[in-house]
Amino acid sequence: MELFQFHKSKLEYIKDGDRNTRFYHLSTIVRRRLNRIEGLQRADGTWGTNSEELKPLVDLGNHLGVPTLSKRVTKATFQQAVDRVDKRLTGWATKCLSLVVRITPIKSTLMTITAYTMQMCRILRTVCDELDRKIRRFLWAGTNMEQNAWASVTKSPARGVLGIRPMRELNSVSMAKIGWRMLQELNALWLKVLKHRYYKTGVDMFTKCRNPSNMWKGVSKSSVILQKGIIFSVGDGQCTLF
Repeated sequence: MELFQFHKSKLEYIKDGDRNTRFYHLSTIVRRRLNRIEGLQRADGTWGTNSEELKPLVDLGNHLGVPTLSKRVTKATFQQAVDRVDKRLTGWATKCLSLVVRITPIKSTLMTITAYTMQMCRILRTVCDELDRKIRRFLWAGTNMEQNAWASVTKSPARGVLGIRPMRELNSVSMAKIGWRMLQELNALWLKVLKHRYYKTGVDMFTKCRNPSNMWKGVSKSSVILQKGIIFSVGDGQCTLF
């Protein structure tokens, strides 16, 4: 019980045993009251305090086809992005395009539509696979040529193939890029927010933690890509432990 209250109150030390159980409980109550939003200001300057009225006020809508706020990532979270890809694909007369010409809209238009989505969080495998299927249908539609294995189609152009990147790989690389920015942009505001949320409990991107955000979960799972290519520099020894 003490550890439960300890984590909820976000205090970083425990002392005096059972005598402080009540203290942790009160700290949690105080924290809840401080974080509670009693009302939001409307555009005309008046305040709304009714809970039913506040629900639409906190809905920030979508940004580039993805909900701005999402408690849990589901297939519906990315449905708008999938629909945009579908709409763009149906706008092309595939039968009038050669195979070489079809590669251009796949690499530019379709990848551009999903670029922001890929950098938001780790996308569900079902969504990535659905996007890959749509690209495959667009690529091979109306052709009598043999459909190469998707694994070979997505290889590097240097190996003599099409070089179309699968969505799972694109998502992992996008998450790894955010992890690289975390190692480089040490004074960035967005990184300070993440550090306040995770780093103060001794957690970094390479460590699993409880109840992570969708974005943090994606960065953490893709950190293995960074671990393969980074080394620790000793420097002057001030931050090195032996």
